Amino acid sequence: MPVASSIYHACTDQGFDVPGASGWDEPATRQSCALTHRFIADAFNGRL
Repeated sequence: MPVASSIYHACTDQGFDVPGASGWDEPATRQSCALTHRFIADAFNGRL
């Protein structure tokens, strides 16, 4: 399960649910992937 800033990001990993705290969510997964791709593109194009 990815951890960033001491926060578990279970929304992107099916099967790593933490009952009462977090769980897999398909729309959140799509948004996370889109933002990650945009960040990487910006980094390689010198826009950061």
